[in-house]
Amino acid sequence: NKNKSLIDILDSTIYDTPKIYWEPDQDQGTIRALFYSTLPYKGKETRAFAYIGIPESDKAVPAMVLVHGGGGKAFHEWVKIWNDRGYAAISMSLEGHKPNANGEGKITHEYSGPERVGRFDDIELPIEEQWMYHAVSDIIMAHSLLASLTEIDANRIGITGISWGGILSSLVSGIDARLK
Repeated sequence: NKNKSLIDILDSTIYDTPKIYWEPDQDQGTIRALFYSTLPYKGKETRAFAYIGIPESDKAVPAMVLVHGGGGKAFHEWVKIWNDRGYAAISMSLEGHKPNANGEGKITHEYSGPERVGRFDDIELPIEEQWMYHAVSDIIMAHSLLASLTEIDANRIGITGISWGGILSSLVSGIDARLK
């Protein structure tokens, strides 16, 4: 795999609708909490925690994939900002965490994928064990999840990120041609 690009290696299932596991005990008002299936890590099933919000509308709404920075988490507050603007939005944890019941903190869970270790400190590992590989695939799978929902206009989904999330958003924009 050392001579292949990330695009060549990424599993094509990232464009399929991932399985959703709703977490109603972690909902934050109208923002719903969930886990969605992601690519395996070291041979084990993994799931990403996320918040999703969809504003009420009589037609399909545009949506945003919200990518946190390094050391970040899923932010329900960020989802609400976009919902208030008329967009559906999803914010996922890319470091294998879930929040506590108040939507705060970063707690490892039984389906966690890799955590980010420094700046590419996992570069010597096989690519399928590197954080960047999983972060990119988790983001594309979040996009696939949004695109599968009838309340969302799949042709009007964008992406934005902060700090490391900006780097990841730029990378994903070059891989996932569905983004607008």
